[in-house]
Amino acid sequence: MLPTNPKQIIIVDDHPAIIKGLTFAFESEWPECAITSFQSGSKAIEAYPSLNPDVVLLDYQMPDQSGYITAMKLLKIEPTAKILLFTFLDSLPIAGNFLAIGGRGFVTKDADLDTLFAAITTIIQGDYYFHSRHERELSKMLHHGISNKFPKIQFSTRELQVCLKLSRGLSVKMIAHELDLSVRTVESYKESMIVKTGVKSTIELIDFIYQNGIKQI
Repeated sequence: MLPTNPKQIIIVDDHPAIIKGLTFAFESEWPECAITSFQSGSKAIEAYPSLNPDVVLLDYQMPDQSGYITAMKLLKIEPTAKILLFTFLDSLPIAGNFLAIGGRGFVTKDADLDTLFAAITTIIQGDYYFHSRHERELSKMLHHGISNKFPKIQFSTRELQVCLKLSRGLSVKMIAHELDLSVRTVESYKESMIVKTGVKSTIELIDFIYQNGIKQI
């Protein structure tokens, strides 16, 4: 019978406050569980073989490399690794591509602790767990088989031009002037990118672009 409680958890998140809060919560819920944390994906990858955790709780947006890249490298070390992506970005392409490479769960950071506890114990027992507004689509993917060719997000050249200028602090009005476009057109490009990625704000959109190396069409 598979264990229901973790004995070893790795937390990978670049926010010390999140690490501190999760460590306290996990130690309270599972007093016998050892919690190890890292603020970068590369350090977690280096330590993984010696720790052999039951679960890796992995942030998506980190300074050295994304959670997606970190997960790929961990799964090369141990193909059966149980990795749970824990992120603010409730994006179907992010979740789908993560599951396609072997991820076991996807939980957004608005989840309560009971949901996170349930996700961890479910994954330990060999199942998948989702807490996302895309839960239905993700469940369908599992039912019909996850394709390793889950479509990547692609932006047009003009969309990337708009995003680059947004990242430099330009207003929509200034971008419209520089690109000789109407304000409404620039807004439509921005909204299109937000819909494609599933992010909630311009700041999250800019982070998403740089973390994922989005391709042009």
